[in-house]
Amino acid sequence: MTGRKTHPTLRLLSVLILCWAGTVNQEIHACAADQARQATFFSSRNTHRLVVMAHKDDGSVDAEMTRLKNWMDTNATGINIILERLDIDQPGIEWELDYAVPSAPPNPPVTVLVGEDKVAHRKFLIDVWESWPGDQDLEILATSPVREAIKRNVVTKWGVLLFAPGTGPEAGETEPEIQKTLQTWATKAPPGLTLIRLDRTAPEERILTSFIGLPAEGPDWVGLIFAKGKIMVPPLEGGAITEANLDQMIDGLMQPCTCMRRPESLGVDIPLNWESRFDDMFVSLDGPEDTVQLAEQARQEELDAIMQGSDRSPLLFAALSALGLMALIILSVTGFAVIRRRRRDTRVSASDDPR
Repeated sequence: MTGRKTHPTLRLLSVLILCWAGTVNQEIHACAADQARQATFFSSRNTHRLVVMAHKDDGSVDAEMTRLKNWMDTNATGINIILERLDIDQPGIEWELDYAVPSAPPNPPVTVLVGEDKVAHRKFLIDVWESWPGDQDLEILATSPVREAIKRNVVTKWGVLLFAPGTGPEAGETEPEIQKTLQTWATKAPPGLTLIRLDRTAPEERILTSFIGLPAEGPDWVGLIFAKGKIMVPPLEGGAITEANLDQMIDGLMQPCTCMRRPESLGVDIPLNWESRFDDMFVSLDGPEDTVQLAEQARQEELDAIMQGSDRSPLLFAALSALGLMALIILSVTGFAVIRRRRRDTRVSASDDPR
């Protein structure tokens, strides 16, 4: 049986509609989550870069790149870090903008770990190694006791309060506020959160302390980590660590994720080797009743705004852009087909003319 051939324009239109529908479906999935914690867990993470900087003709780099790639493929398959090689002799490199260093390294090769902060739209330097990281460096890059504890807790709790006691005479004075906050939220929104302490001078935690910008000395510091290792920005320091400020930060996990308040705007993902087994351990949690009602109200308000045409969310913009692009392509293809058919008809008429 011979099927009817589909016009190329219709085939193109079908492909475009499917692509557009898939994109919009992802947007709607993120916006339809009950609260920010769950939406963030199922969204993509920030990707950081391990960059080997060297001259193009440096023959020693190939073997090291192979070693680093094999290590990542074997020991860090779930880490949100990619491996790159940079030819430092090529022109037009934006060193500060793209690699968070002032210029090309004076004594290459050098390997740098560059972080990406999509909230502040910047790159930042996490760590540097002369030539390339050794085996012990790679072990510290992949994991640490604190980061392992974070993974175990974020899947079953609302999040983790990461606490680094200060070093001055007022060190640790804010801990009673933190403990009181933990007790409040354990009752208000079970199962609450977990407190994890961070030694700001521990060598095995240097990737984490450098990533969050925690100096060896300073006041008490606390950050909220949730989902797959996203740290909410900004963290709290010193006198800013109050029960009211902690409540406001934690409450953000239970607020609705909307197209105007997207998961990636809540913070930055720490370097974390996330194994798929933790996905199976993830537990969906319900916030306090008043928070659930606020979430429903916010979603309804956003839907009303879209229906009224006053909303300028990324979802609406993407939809309109896709439809406009499809219309332009369809008109172009259709116009070309019409012109081609007229030319063909003209040639046929001329060949049938007995003169």
